Amino acid sequence: MKSERASLRSLARVASDEFSTLLRGDPILLPDRLRLVLVDGSFLDVRYPTLLSFDFVFRLVRDENVSNVRSGICN
Repeated sequence: MKSERASLRSLARVASDEFSTLLRGDPILLPDRLRLVLVDGSFLDVRYPTLLSFDFVFRLVRDENVSNVRSGICN
């Protein structure tokens, strides 16, 4: 689990460094995922990426309508 947490910290740094204009603030490192809040209020949750699986959840907020998109890959 320690290496998974380090992976999320690394991803948070990349998001801050490369995509700061798209983010409302600093990436939020939660106990089980990384949350990226976009300037429009939408957010992207990234759960612990591992060699075998990962999970992305994107919530789009547009005109008071909320859409959820979930993507996961498992090899």
